This record gives sequence, structure tokens and C-alpha cells, in this order.
Amino acid sequence: MVTALFDEQLLDPPEGTPLPKEELDKRSAARASIEAVVDAIDRYKEEHETLPESLEVLTEGDEPLLRELRPDPWDHPYRLRVTEESFSVVSLGADGEEGGEGAARDVASDDWAHEDELKKVAKAHEDHAKKVDEGKAEAKKLMERFAPWYYVISDDSFKKLRPSRADLVKAKGADDEDEEDGTDAFDLPIGG
Repeated sequence: MVTALFDEQLLDPPEGTPLPKEELDKRSAARASIEAVVDAIDRYKEEHETLPESLEVLTEGDEPLLRELRPDPWDHPYRLRVTEESFSVVSLGADGEEGGEGAARDVASDDWAHEDELKKVAKAHEDHAKKVDEGKAEAKKLMERFAPWYYVISDDSFKKLRPSRADLVKAKGADDEDEEDGTDAFDLPIGG
């Protein structure tokens, strides 16, 4: 019986540790909301030549720049960070606190590169898992195809069954019995 196995260690493992899909989905939703808020801030800045005092200002007035400002996917309010040169809109992530690592890391409009890297790591792990599944499926297909036809044995068993050259070929002079009477097996007369 043929045994076909897929060894996933032959594939290079992807780098990094992916976040769970649920967390990535929340981070993507936070990013989409933050991008809308940043767009509203840019329009506010064009009209007023200054940044809003708070994000809530964007929802005020007869024609608000945002209809509403919902909390982030972890049910925390978005924050506006202002520096002398710029601003960013931030979700504090899963833990609701500044900074953090992994799922707890902030989602910030000035740090999209990190969010892109998280997606890249998740995609690499997803692709790796797909290759493993395909490899296992191919091994199963080969097993189903060849299992009834061939037999695989261990190397030790094969060496026991396989005759060596010494078993098949005798050295000259090793079989002197036929030569003593001056004939060999091929020189015997036929029929008599």
C-alpha cells in the first residue's frame, strides 16, 4: 500500500502572528469610520481654517459634516489627537487604553502602515493554510489512486528481501565441481 503524506514543514512558514479574523474585521471597520471622520475634519478645516475643538463639533449645525459619530467597534469613543503640525483620529482598540500591542494597539489615522501590515500578515497565514489544505488534499488523492497498487516497506525490510550482488554472481573458481570432469553444464550432450 502506498502512503502519501504532506509535510507542511517543507513550506516556509509565514512571518508574524496574525490577529483573529474578528479583530481584523473590527479594525477594518474602525479604519473606515476614522477615514470618514478625517474627511469631515479636512472639510471643517477648509471652511474654518482651524481644526475642530472636538469631534462632536462635526455633528452639529444645520448641515453637519457627519450625521452621527458612533463609537468604535469596541464601543469606545474616537479621539482627536492634535499636534503642532498635524492631527490624527484614533480608536483605542480592544483594551480602550492608549498604546497597546496586538489587538489592543490603537487604530490611528497616522498609522495606516501598521494596519496594512496586519492585513499582510493575516493574508500570508491564510495563503499558507490554503497551501497546506491543498497539499493534504493532493496527498489524499494520491493515496486513493495508488494505495491498492503499490506496497511500501521500510528500508530494513527491503534490504532483507533484495538479493545482493554476491547472492547472484559467483566468483570464478567458486564452483569447481563441473570443471573437475572437464565439462560444464552447457557442454552435456542432448538426449543421451
